[in-house]
Amino acid sequence: MKFWSRADDSGSKLSCLTALIPRAAIGATRCVVRLAAQPDPVAQGSSHLIASLARAGSGCAINSSVCFALLAALCFSSNAFSAHFELVYPRSSTSVATDSRDVFPHKLLKLALAKAGHTVTFSPSRDVMEAARVNVELRENRNINIVYTGMDPDLESSLRPIRIPIFRGLLGHRIFIINKNRQAAFSRVKTLDDLRKLVAGQGIGWQDVDILKAANLPVVTSKYDLLFKMVEAGRVDYFPRGANEPFGELAARAGKEANLVVEKSLVLVYPFDLFFYTCKENEALASAIETGLKAAYADGSYLELFNKDAGIQKALIEANLKGRAPIYIDNPLLSNESRNIRREYWMQQF
Repeated sequence: MKFWSRADDSGSKLSCLTALIPRAAIGATRCVVRLAAQPDPVAQGSSHLIASLARAGSGCAINSSVCFALLAALCFSSNAFSAHFELVYPRSSTSVATDSRDVFPHKLLKLALAKAGHTVTFSPSRDVMEAARVNVELRENRNINIVYTGMDPDLESSLRPIRIPIFRGLLGHRIFIINKNRQAAFSRVKTLDDLRKLVAGQGIGWQDVDILKAANLPVVTSKYDLLFKMVEAGRVDYFPRGANEPFGELAARAGKEANLVVEKSLVLVYPFDLFFYTCKENEALASAIETGLKAAYADGSYLELFNKDAGIQKALIEANLKGRAPIYIDNPLLSNESRNIRREYWMQQF
């Protein structure tokens, strides 16, 4: 973690102070904070705080919650501060070089942090992580510092959620990856009871597993990469995906499972989407994202990004949601806070 103090524009001497806090004190989070417009009283006070951090860091480890509290105060007590966040997100696959599921969340994070006056870079974790490990690693502020995953009351209590749906509820419109030889079976599905005769595949630890089970839909869980192979081999009948996901996923896996296609006639609908999460102690990052997302909604730049994103718009055209027969189920996992998310953050469906 590096803090830089910069003089004002009066031509006074440029000074810099680097406070190196032990890596163990801050876990996975790296942030560069720049102070501008000296001699702002808040910035002057912050320079003393930085110096104190430097002295403390030279001889002992600093409690991570203290570090983040101080960093939050630095970042948001004055508009004289900007930060550069180095975000590490969980790698979910080794089968594709670029995971299409990461593209829009990264664009949105870049927009939100820019609206809050900050910059950002991204890198995946070294190891592939399933959901259970992701949650532990983030909670303990180890190896990753940002996750975008489903709305879940347990995660919302153990982590720091930013309760603004990333895809406006599009992830709650589930269309299916199937073996192309099984389309006739799905064309016969007209009701929820009909769908209950088929077996879904879902990722280990995914929130959707409990949502589908609550609707008495049979579910088998496995690792993400293996689910495609299971559908092709007939071990499960379908792999429900958010409406914006399956076309990019299948394109990225071209030549790997040649018999997989997107089912043509159905959409399973429930209130669901992804949140950004940080560890509880990382209030600096969480507040920056939350502030920026609200600003992006207020000035229309979020909707502009969403409506002009080539991947999302291509997926909406390909998904043809209005041409599909909807099957509705409840989402019993929604916390009270998530049930009360402002309507403007959802697509019209919710």
